[in-house]
Amino acid sequence: MQILNRIEELLGLLDRQEWIAQLLVRLFVGYFFVETGWGKVHNLDGFAQRFAGWGIPYPHFNAALSAYTEFIGGLLILFGIATRLASIPDDHQRAGCDTRRRYEEGKQPRRLRGA
Repeated sequence: MQILNRIEELLGLLDRQEWIAQLLVRLFVGYFFVETGWGKVHNLDGFAQRFAGWGIPYPHFNAALSAYTEFIGGLLILFGIATRLASIPDDHQRAGCDTRRRYEEGKQPRRLRGA
């Protein structure tokens, strides 16, 4: 009986400390986006050349948009400011990259569930 009580105590403690895991994930994801966005912002010409090589239209505009989306979105996520709103452009960017990659591989783009 003591073991069950002790397990219930520990589970209750973990439940009350759920915010720690959420904080750590947010810090990790935010830092990742800030770091990769920072590198892209400071090498926009090279990044735009890669976009041009991949056949992405308006490579300079899209490279700048992508780099600043990652950097600014990462800062917002890192500091916990409008995290859901900041994740929308990042998700859109990832979906566009995935669609482009699948198109080049000759595969059909993924469809959203229920669409």
